[in-house]
Amino acid sequence: MPEKISLKAVRTMRKKTLREVAEFMEVSEQTVWNWENEPKNIAIGKFSKLCEFYDWPMNLICLE
Repeated sequence: MPEKISLKAVRTMRKKTLREVAEFMEVSEQTVWNWENEPKNIAIGKFSKLCEFYDWPMNLICLE
């Protein structure tokens, strides 16, 4: 099974900026930064939407 990676790593691999993600998610850049640094605090609906945006499976993102 592939190794899990962080939200920031996925964003970097997908070549997205904090601003691009924030605009898509309709939140501030600070909120996206917080999700990347404290992923346990992200609501499941927002997490699901992020995974769709990144086109990345939820089960391959580390939330710890």
